[in-house]
Amino acid sequence: MRRLWWTFLRFFFRQLYNELACTYDLVAWVVSLGQWRAWGRTAIPHLPGKRVLELGHGPGHLLVAMAERGLTPVGLDLSPHMGRLAQRRLRRAQSSIPLVRAQTQDLPFSAGCFDSAVATFPTEFILNLATLREVARVLRRPEPAACTEPCRSACTEPCRSACTEPCRSEGHSRRAVS
Repeated sequence: MRRLWWTFLRFFFRQLYNELACTYDLVAWVVSLGQWRAWGRTAIPHLPGKRVLELGHGPGHLLVAMAERGLTPVGLDLSPHMGRLAQRRLRRAQSSIPLVRAQTQDLPFSAGCFDSAVATFPTEFILNLATLREVARVLRRPEPAACTEPCRSACTEPCRSACTEPCRSEGHSRRAVS
Protein backbone atom coordinates (compact mmCIF):
# COMPACT_ATOMS: atom_id res chain seq x y z
CA MET A 1 0.00 0.00 0.00
CA ARG A 2 2.87 2.38 0.84
CA ARG A 3 4.49 1.74 -2.54
CA LEU A 4 1.21 2.48 -4.30
CA TRP A 5 0.94 5.77 -2.38
CA TRP A 6 4.44 6.89 -3.45
CA THR A 7 3.73 5.86 -7.05
CA PHE A 8 0.57 7.96 -6.97
CA LEU A 9 2.43 10.95 -5.49
CA ARG A 10 5.16 10.80 -8.13
CA PHE A 11 2.50 10.65 -10.87
CA PHE A 12 0.56 13.51 -9.28
CA PHE A 13 3.60 15.79 -8.97
CA ARG A 14 4.76 14.97 -12.49
CA GLN A 15 1.35 16.02 -13.79
CA LEU A 16 1.22 19.10 -11.53
CA TYR A 17 4.61 20.35 -12.73
CA ASN A 18 3.93 19.55 -16.36
CA GLU A 19 0.58 18.99 -18.05
CA LEU A 20 -1.42 20.42 -15.11
CA ALA A 21 0.96 23.29 -14.34
CA CYS A 22 -1.88 25.77 -14.94
CA THR A 23 -3.45 24.44 -11.70
CA TYR A 24 -0.27 24.73 -9.62
CA ASP A 25 -1.06 28.06 -7.93
CA LEU A 26 -4.55 26.91 -6.97
CA VAL A 27 -3.33 23.57 -5.61
CA ALA A 28 -0.50 25.27 -3.68
CA TRP A 29 -2.91 27.83 -2.24
CA VAL A 30 -5.38 25.14 -1.14
CA VAL A 31 -2.83 22.80 0.49
CA SER A 32 -1.15 25.72 2.31
CA LEU A 33 -4.35 27.53 3.28
CA GLY A 34 -3.16 30.54 1.30
CA GLN A 35 0.36 30.66 2.77
CA TRP A 36 2.42 29.12 -0.07
CA ARG A 37 4.01 32.32 -1.39
CA ALA A 38 4.70 33.68 2.10
CA TRP A 39 6.37 30.40 3.07
CA GLY A 40 8.60 30.56 0.00
CA ARG A 41 9.64 34.16 0.74
CA THR A 42 10.90 33.12 4.19
CA ALA A 43 14.10 31.92 2.49
CA ILE A 44 15.05 35.38 1.15
CA PRO A 45 16.64 36.83 4.35
CA HIS A 46 18.89 33.76 4.54
CA LEU A 47 20.41 34.22 1.07
CA PRO A 48 23.93 35.69 1.18
CA GLY A 49 25.06 37.86 -1.72
CA LYS A 50 23.06 39.18 -4.65
CA ARG A 51 23.35 36.51 -7.34
CA VAL A 52 20.93 33.68 -6.51
CA LEU A 53 20.07 30.48 -8.35
CA GLU A 54 16.54 29.22 -7.75
CA LEU A 55 16.33 25.47 -8.31
CA GLY A 56 12.86 24.52 -9.52
CA HIS A 57 11.52 28.07 -10.03
CA GLY A 58 7.97 26.87 -10.68
CA PRO A 59 5.57 29.67 -11.64
CA GLY A 60 8.14 32.36 -10.72
CA HIS A 61 6.72 33.93 -7.54
CA LEU A 62 9.99 33.75 -5.61
CA LEU A 63 12.00 35.06 -8.57
CA VAL A 64 9.87 38.21 -8.64
CA ALA A 65 10.06 38.60 -4.86
CA MET A 66 13.87 38.26 -4.90
CA ALA A 67 14.22 40.86 -7.67
CA GLU A 68 11.94 43.25 -5.76
CA ARG A 69 14.33 42.95 -2.80
CA GLY A 70 17.36 43.87 -4.92
CA LEU A 71 18.71 40.39 -5.59
CA THR A 72 19.79 39.16 -9.02
CA PRO A 73 18.09 35.78 -9.40
CA VAL A 74 18.36 33.18 -12.14
CA GLY A 75 15.60 30.59 -12.36
CA LEU A 76 16.19 26.96 -13.26
CA ASP A 77 13.44 24.42 -13.90
CA LEU A 78 13.17 21.30 -16.01
CA SER A 79 9.47 21.77 -16.80
CA PRO A 80 8.72 23.76 -19.97
CA HIS A 81 5.20 24.29 -18.60
CA MET A 82 6.52 25.98 -15.46
CA GLY A 83 8.90 27.96 -17.65
CA ARG A 84 5.99 29.40 -19.61
CA LEU A 85 4.10 30.26 -16.42
CA ALA A 86 7.18 31.97 -14.98
CA GLN A 87 7.81 33.87 -18.24
CA ARG A 88 4.26 35.26 -18.15
CA ARG A 89 4.64 36.28 -14.50
CA LEU A 90 7.99 37.97 -15.22
CA ARG A 91 6.52 39.85 -18.19
CA ARG A 92 3.65 41.13 -16.02
CA ALA A 93 6.19 42.22 -13.38
CA GLN A 94 8.29 43.84 -16.14
CA SER A 95 11.27 41.82 -15.00
CA SER A 96 13.99 40.34 -17.19
CA ILE A 97 15.13 37.50 -14.93
CA PRO A 98 16.89 34.75 -16.91
CA LEU A 99 15.13 31.38 -16.96
CA VAL A 100 17.08 28.24 -17.76
CA ARG A 101 15.64 24.85 -18.59
CA ALA A 102 17.98 22.13 -17.37
CA GLN A 103 18.39 19.27 -14.94
CA THR A 104 19.81 20.06 -11.52
CA GLN A 105 22.27 17.19 -11.92
CA ASP A 106 23.97 18.97 -14.84
CA LEU A 107 23.80 22.73 -14.28
CA PRO A 108 24.74 24.80 -17.36
CA PHE A 109 26.73 27.36 -15.36
CA SER A 110 30.41 28.02 -14.62
CA ALA A 111 31.91 27.10 -11.29
CA GLY A 112 31.45 29.73 -8.59
CA CYS A 113 29.08 32.05 -10.42
CA PHE A 114 26.37 32.30 -7.71
CA ASP A 115 26.49 33.68 -4.21
CA SER A 116 23.67 31.41 -3.05
CA ALA A 117 21.00 29.04 -4.24
CA VAL A 118 17.51 28.35 -3.03
CA ALA A 119 15.02 25.53 -3.43
CA THR A 120 11.64 26.00 -1.81
CA PHE A 121 9.56 22.87 -1.32
CA PRO A 122 11.76 20.83 -3.67
CA THR A 123 10.83 17.43 -4.99
CA GLU A 124 13.15 14.45 -4.73
CA PHE A 125 15.72 15.99 -7.11
CA ILE A 126 17.20 17.78 -4.09
CA LEU A 127 18.18 14.45 -2.50
CA ASN A 128 20.21 13.40 -5.54
CA LEU A 129 23.96 13.53 -4.79
CA ALA A 130 24.68 14.76 -8.32
CA THR A 131 22.38 17.74 -7.65
CA LEU A 132 24.17 18.51 -4.40
CA ARG A 133 27.57 18.33 -6.10
CA GLU A 134 26.45 20.59 -8.93
CA VAL A 135 24.97 23.14 -6.57
CA ALA A 136 28.17 23.18 -4.52
CA ARG A 137 30.19 23.59 -7.74
CA VAL A 138 28.29 26.65 -8.97
CA LEU A 139 28.46 28.45 -5.62
CA ARG A 140 31.25 30.88 -4.84
CA ARG A 141 31.42 29.37 -1.37
CA PRO A 142 29.75 26.00 -0.69
CA GLU A 143 28.45 27.01 2.76
CA PRO A 144 25.36 29.18 1.96
CA ALA A 145 22.02 27.54 2.59
CA ALA A 146 18.40 28.58 2.72
CA CYS A 147 15.60 26.07 2.74
CA THR A 148 11.97 26.25 3.58
CA GLU A 149 10.99 24.29 6.68
CA PRO A 150 9.52 21.21 4.95
CA CYS A 151 12.84 20.66 3.17
CA ARG A 152 14.84 21.37 6.29
CA SER A 153 12.99 18.78 8.34
CA ALA A 154 13.03 16.12 5.62
CA CYS A 155 16.60 16.49 4.42
CA THR A 156 19.93 15.32 5.69
CA GLU A 157 22.68 17.81 6.57
CA PRO A 158 24.34 17.77 3.10
CA CYS A 159 20.95 18.50 1.56
CA ARG A 160 20.30 21.34 3.96
CA SER A 161 23.55 23.03 3.13
CA ALA A 162 23.00 22.64 -0.60
CA CYS A 163 19.46 23.95 -0.78
CA THR A 164 20.75 27.43 -1.60
CA GLU A 165 23.78 27.69 -3.83
CA PRO A 166 25.10 29.69 -6.98
CA CYS A 167 25.72 29.30 -10.75
CA ARG A 168 28.25 28.47 -13.51
CA SER A 169 29.04 31.16 -16.10
CA GLU A 170 28.47 34.68 -17.26
CA GLY A 171 29.15 33.60 -20.82
CA HIS A 172 27.15 30.49 -20.14
CA SER A 173 25.33 28.46 -22.67
CA ARG A 174 21.88 29.10 -21.29
CA ARG A 175 19.05 27.10 -22.67
CA ALA A 176 16.31 29.66 -22.35
CA VAL A 177 12.81 28.43 -21.65
CA SER A 178 10.46 29.17 -24.51
